[in-house]
Amino acid sequence: MDYLSNRVAISVQDWVTSATEEWFSQHPLMAWGIDHPLWTVGVILLVIFLCWGFLKAIAQLIERVWLLIFQFPLRLSQWLFRSLFNLYRRKPLVDSEGEESGDRLTVILQRLDRLRQEQDQLLEEVKTLLSSK
Repeated sequence: MDYLSNRVAISVQDWVTSATEEWFSQHPLMAWGIDHPLWTVGVILLVIFLCWGFLKAIAQLIERVWLLIFQFPLRLSQWLFRSLFNLYRRKPLVDSEGEESGDRLTVILQRLDRLRQEQDQLLEEVKTLLSSK
C-alpha cells in the first residue's frame, strides 16, 4: 500500500510540475516575475501608484465637471444681468449721440483749419528760403 501511495504522489507531482512548466513556457513574464521577486514587488508597487494617480486624476476631472455644471446657472444669470445692465446704461448715450457727433465735427474742422494754416506758413518759409538762394 505504501508503494501505491508513493507512486500516486510521484505521478501527481510529475503532472503538476509538467503543467506548471508548460504554463510558464506559455507565460514567460510570469516566470520572470517568480525568478526575480524584488523586481516584481517594485513593478507591482509602481503599477499601484500609477493606477492610484490615474484614479485621482479622474476624480479631479469629475469634480471639476460637476462644479462647472453647478456653476453654469449662476454664471448664466450673471451674464444676463450684466448684459441687461449694459443695455440700459448705453441707452441714454444713444440719445445724445447726435449732439456729440456735431461737437466732434466742430473739433475736426477746427483742427483741419489749424493744419491748413500751418501748411501755409511752411510754404511761405520754403518760398523765402528758395528766393534767398
